[in-house]
Amino acid sequence: MHIVPALYIKDGKAAAYRPGDYLNLSYLDRDPYDLIQELSDHHIQRIMLVDVDASLDNPQHNMGLIGSLANTTIPDLEVAGGISNMDYLKSLQYAGVDYFVLGSAMFDNFAFVEAVRDADHVDNDRIMVAFDLLDGQLTCHGWTREQPDQDLFALIQKTLDNGFRRCIVSHINTQQPEAGPDLDFYRRLRLRFPDLILTAAGHIHSFEHIDALRDIQVDEVVIGNEIYQQPGLMAQISAYNEAEGEA
Repeated sequence: MHIVPALYIKDGKAAAYRPGDYLNLSYLDRDPYDLIQELSDHHIQRIMLVDVDASLDNPQHNMGLIGSLANTTIPDLEVAGGISNMDYLKSLQYAGVDYFVLGSAMFDNFAFVEAVRDADHVDNDRIMVAFDLLDGQLTCHGWTREQPDQDLFALIQKTLDNGFRRCIVSHINTQQPEAGPDLDFYRRLRLRFPDLILTAAGHIHSFEHIDALRDIQVDEVVIGNEIYQQPGLMAQISAYNEAEGEA
């Protein structure tokens, strides 16, 4: 099991963001560079940088900031949000981004996904495909557009058939946000797709939740705003990752 901290960027700032809730979005009173440095000081090896602006239908991306953050001391940076054409993917690659998260393109620009699959300049193992479920419904474009006619299992199989082994599956229940991750859901995913490199996200509030996901052989979890708002949590995550790496 590996814990990947997520850092949300909105309007060039670090944001405290809940999926799809743009009305109540707030900002952390921290500079993104300082947060990256603190993560590095705690020997965090990889983070997910989520460009909230770029996830929307008419995206305004934070490419300049992402390029600067990619040159910091974090060994591996994965970027999510608005990666829907090859020029943008290449610009991220040239800036030093290590992993690329494809989400909405799976629904509305699959020709681009196929182009990525066939491209020589990016390894398929550096591609992560993200699927977001809100109250059981697949969504895209920053949780703002429902996909009622799509089947998650079929999409994951399509992902594997096209040579991509890494999936991030976020599962949000707005009625029970404190209930923790849906273990039965992730268990079904693991049983159906044993070769998938599976990352879970959503409602992961404790190390007990993380251990439970590890026990059903989830490979990674993504932790969001809490890591920057709860004293000591960053050090705990670093220690957890180090212990898991030595196990």
